[in-house]
Amino acid sequence: MTVDTSPMNQSALAKALGLSRQMVSKLKRQGMPVHSLQAAQAWRDARVNPARAKPAIVRPVPSRPANETGETFEQALLRRMVADANLTELRYASERDSLISVPAVLKAISAEHAHLAQVAAQLVQRLVPRLVPLSDAAEVQTLLDAEINAFLDQESRR
Repeated sequence: MTVDTSPMNQSALAKALGLSRQMVSKLKRQGMPVHSLQAAQAWRDARVNPARAKPAIVRPVPSRPANETGETFEQALLRRMVADANLTELRYASERDSLISVPAVLKAISAEHAHLAQVAAQLVQRLVPRLVPLSDAAEVQTLLDAEINAFLDQESRR
């Protein structure tokens, strides 16, 4: 683990040590160095009674990138909180049955496709004997329009 030795302000030092700013000020008056986290930890380890001291918590310094992409600790934490909130919303929606199941939709589409294929085959079988004797294009068009409109009307009521 690497420890940040760059100069830091008392608020950042307090946060890194897991102490309040007031306690850092009090310890500073007692001689604790505040120019670096490493020096402050060493001073506390040497002087503070372990039974009365909070354990030192080393947290990433907010201004330092947490990874290679330059994302800071706070940004990563925020991204995780947003992801957790989104996951919670999805779970809630799932419990309310307000999500659409992809397999259920695919099954319904498949059933509709099978039904329409069956109706189309019946339509062809029914129309061929009626269309063969017709020689006028207008009569063929009228018959087809009537059959298509009847089919659409029947399907709209389903």
